[in-house]
Amino acid sequence: MLSLLALASASAALVLPVLSENEQVKPLEAILDVEAKIQERYYTAVHQQVLEHINAKMPVSDRFSRVLRPMPMQYYASEIVSGGEDGMVDFRIVHFDRTIQDKQNGRTLVTTGQFNSKTGEVLLMDAITGKFVPAAQHSLILKRQNT
Repeated sequence: MLSLLALASASAALVLPVLSENEQVKPLEAILDVEAKIQERYYTAVHQQVLEHINAKMPVSDRFSRVLRPMPMQYYASEIVSGGEDGMVDFRIVHFDRTIQDKQNGRTLVTTGQFNSKTGEVLLMDAITGKFVPAAQHSLILKRQNT
């Protein structure tokens, strides 16, 4: 009886089609490629529409020093929270203050946002209304442009 089961399982393995390695890898590579393109668009859009406006401009002497890119003592950065299959990326803007030594390493959450990879639109959460507004209309950017 045992030999019949072994024979049946061996013959079933011969009959079932086996995908080659290339056919199995291509869909995974395509998914990773799409995710990488979405992240690249996200970083570019958030930098141009948000971070470029709120981070302090670095002096020319600091920009062209021996250190590749010295980080200022205080700066804003973006962090991806989640990325959806629909092309929407949830992120947050965090303020770093390297002069403060605490558990959070001087990190303060400033706002959250969404990036639509299909349209390239960056939306930031308005603290007063609780709704997403275009980055150019957010109080964080308007405050920096008026000063």
